[in-house]
Amino acid sequence: MRLQAVILACLAAACGAEQRTKRQAIVFGTEPQVLPATCKDYAKRPGRCSTLRDCPAWLQIVSNNPTTGDISNLRKSLCQPPQGIPLVCCAFDTPDQTAVPIQRPTQRPTRRPTQQPTQQPTPPPAPSEDNREPEQHPNRRLLPTDNFCGINIHDRIVGGEQADIGEYPWLAVLGYEVVGTGDTEFNCGGTLINDWYVVTAAHCVTNLPSDYRLSTVRLGEHNLITSPDCQERDGLKSCSEREQDFTPVEVLPHPDYSKPNRYWNDIALLRLDRPVSKNAGVSPICLPFGEARTRDYTGSNMWVAGFGLTEAFGDSSNVLMELRVPVVSNQRCAAVFRRQQARIGPKQICAGAERGRDSCAGDSGGPLMGIDRFGPPYRLIGVVSFGVSRCGTADVPGVYTRVSEYLNWILDNMRA
Repeated sequence: MRLQAVILACLAAACGAEQRTKRQAIVFGTEPQVLPATCKDYAKRPGRCSTLRDCPAWLQIVSNNPTTGDISNLRKSLCQPPQGIPLVCCAFDTPDQTAVPIQRPTQRPTRRPTQQPTQQPTPPPAPSEDNREPEQHPNRRLLPTDNFCGINIHDRIVGGEQADIGEYPWLAVLGYEVVGTGDTEFNCGGTLINDWYVVTAAHCVTNLPSDYRLSTVRLGEHNLITSPDCQERDGLKSCSEREQDFTPVEVLPHPDYSKPNRYWNDIALLRLDRPVSKNAGVSPICLPFGEARTRDYTGSNMWVAGFGLTEAFGDSSNVLMELRVPVVSNQRCAAVFRRQQARIGPKQICAGAERGRDSCAGDSGGPLMGIDRFGPPYRLIGVVSFGVSRCGTADVPGVYTRVSEYLNWILDNMRA
C-alpha cells in the first residue's frame, strides 16, 4: 500500500479507493529513522513524529475510508508541511512511551469489506485446558503423525535462491480480491497443517484495506504466472501438478492479536472449503510437539520460503524463494526492537540479522521451518510476523510468532 500517496490524498480531502500496483505486498514493518523526539497530536497528547506506516493507530484510520473529521484531525496532527514523506504525531502512552490507539468517533462504525469469510469468535478455554500438555490434547488425532508430515521430495537447502518444485509442499499463498476490479493479489503466506487447515498470521486476515477481501488459499504453487509449473535443473526437466485453490470458510485470528503489545499473538487459523488432494506438491508440515516444543533454537539454522519482496522496497517474486536464517536470542532481538517501540515477548522467536538475507513483506504468515537434530521431518517453528521495512538490514532480525506457544489454541479451534 503506497502510504505516502494515501496521506497526501487525505490531506487534500480526497481519501478513498487507492490504485495499487500489481503484486504490491502488504507492508507491516517499521524502520529505524531519525525523527523529531516529541510532538502533540490534534488532541494535545504528547507523541513522536513518525511516518504513517510506523503509527498503527493512524494507519488503521486512513485504511478504512476516513471521515472528514478524521482527515481534519490528521491535518492537525502533522509534524511538518506535507512535502517529501509526511510525518504525523503518533500519541504516546506516558508510562512506557509506546504509541497508543487513536479513538474513532463512536457514531461511525468501521466499514468492512463485503462477503468476508466467516470469523468465528474464539471462546476462552477452561483454565484446566490452558495448562494441558498439547501432546495430550484430544484433537491431536486430527493432525498427521511424523511419518506423514514434514517430508518433501528434495534434500537441497540453500539460502536466498529459487526453491525446487515440491520442496515445500505445505506452503500456502493467500490471494486477496481487490473489490470492484476482479483482480486477485497474492500478498501473504501460510502453512498447511492437515487436510483442512492452514496456519497464517493474524495481520494477514484482520484490519485489511477496505477494498481487500481474502478470497483464495492456494497450495502447490511454484510460479504465480505459469500453470503447470516446470523447472529444469542439471539438464533434467520436472513439472508439478496443477495448483489447488480453496476458499477460506472460517477465518480465526487469535483473539488477543496485538494485545497487550503490538504484533503479539500474530497467528490465525484458516479452514478450507474442502480437504486438500495430497500429492508430491501438496502435503502438510509437522507441528513442534515433544522435544521440538521445548528446545532452545538459539544459534540453529531455520528456513523461510515465500513469494515476498526479493529486496527492500522492490518487487515481489513470482517464483517461490527460500532462505536459510539463524535463530537469535530473544534478549538480543528485544534490544534491537526496543528502539522501534516494539516489545519482544516469550511467544515470539527471532531469526536472521544478516545483511541482505531476511524474510520480507509478502512473506507474512509464511513458515519459519526447522528440522530435528538428525534431519526431516520439517516442523512449523514460527510464523512470519514483522520486521523493519528495509528488509535484510544487518544486525536486525525478523520476528516470528513462536508456534509451540499456540499448540493448544490451534487444537482447540480445529474440528474434523
